Amino acid sequence: MKKFWKNANGRLKTGIIMTAFFFFVGFVIYYIPHINPFTFNTYDKNLPPSWEHWLGTTAVGQDVLWLLIEAIHNSLSIGLIVAFLGTVVGVFVGLVSGFSGGAVDRALMVVTDTFVVIPSLPILILMTALMKGSSTVILMALVLAMFAWAWPSRQIRSMALTLKERDFIHTARFSGVRERTKAVSSAASSRASTSCSTFPGAGSAPCSSQSAHSNWPLRFFAKTSRRRLRARLRATLATYAPKGLGRAGGMARHTPQ
Repeated sequence: MKKFWKNANGRLKTGIIMTAFFFFVGFVIYYIPHINPFTFNTYDKNLPPSWEHWLGTTAVGQDVLWLLIEAIHNSLSIGLIVAFLGTVVGVFVGLVSGFSGGAVDRALMVVTDTFVVIPSLPILILMTALMKGSSTVILMALVLAMFAWAWPSRQIRSMALTLKERDFIHTARFSGVRERTKAVSSAASSRASTSCSTFPGAGSAPCSSQSAHSNWPLRFFAKTSRRRLRARLRATLATYAPKGLGRAGGMARHTPQ
């Protein structure tokens, strides 16, 4: 962490400090007990900034500082919910579309393109006008998330299409390893390594033993794949190679120089 902070430039440091400040205001100071800032005539009207009201009050007797804190909390909550749901749904749809192909890919891309071309701003304005200020933060986040997953899904689909044509994928298919088996074994090993890195205070010995035991599916399937590949190569050579080539090669290999 110290090395990262030392090597970071000024813009990155400024961004991290500002983000931490807004999160502190929106999720720490927000939960300090206070009067509901949306209630009218709570304080005197049009008060100037003072020690009691740092930003003064409005024309209807509301504290401007607590209105600002409420706005920061709501904005961060909506942003986090929309980003989480949009990323999860986009990654799932993109992976399914990219690796499945065929009719599934076409159907998912039709739905994705439909959500891409639909403008979200008019729908939000219409929803706000219909609900007349009674909508909650969760409802607004869900409506925004409906339009936030389309572009990530197309990006993940393009990545999946390129990964599907890589050489190691064709090698794994040729060796007989199923994609579900590879995905489960990779997920198990990455999950174990993530849990060890998340809790560094638990000690290095448990993490090292955990990582050693968690990699056994990868080692097992790698050995199995190599054995299957060697067996198929032997069968191919035995079928198509000229007769006596193996014997001659063996004799030449064992002939003393």
